Amino acid sequence: MRTVATSGGTPTSAAYTAFNKAQGSITRSGSALAQVTGARLTYANGMEAVRTIRADRRVEGVDPGIARCTGQITVRFVNTTLLAQAQAGTSAESALAFTIDANRSLTITLHEVNLAAAKTPIEGPAGLEASFDFRAAFNATATRMMTAVLRNQQAGPEYT
Repeated sequence: MRTVATSGGTPTSAAYTAFNKAQGSITRSGSALAQVTGARLTYANGMEAVRTIRADRRVEGVDPGIARCTGQITVRFVNTTLLAQAQAGTSAESALAFTIDANRSLTITLHEVNLAAAKTPIEGPAGLEASFDFRAAFNATATRMMTAVLRNQQAGPEYT
């Protein structure tokens, strides 16, 4: 039976402030990564619905899959840090952050990032650029693949 009043209290609206692309930063092992011209990140949890025929049209269940986080970073060559990492096959922690101010930010930390060999550098208007595909891996020390931290001026109990 439908009711006319909400049982959750009175809804409130928060002011909307969008992140600007220019407010982004990328770090590698805690240090700012210079001359980044573009970055892309894709996360998939690998969950698959168990599709069965049911009278109530609901999903029977969900099979857990393998979580994946992949992406690409494009940089101008000012040093060979990423190229050396890709050639050596080593991993490093990377973080992508969008920050409006001290109280509003989104930071995604990938605890163990492996880079693929760079695609052939191409001449840009002010130097050479290279694109590196990457894949994040589970980090045993951090006990996870990635950490996402959202700061949006809301009190902790708002999400519990």
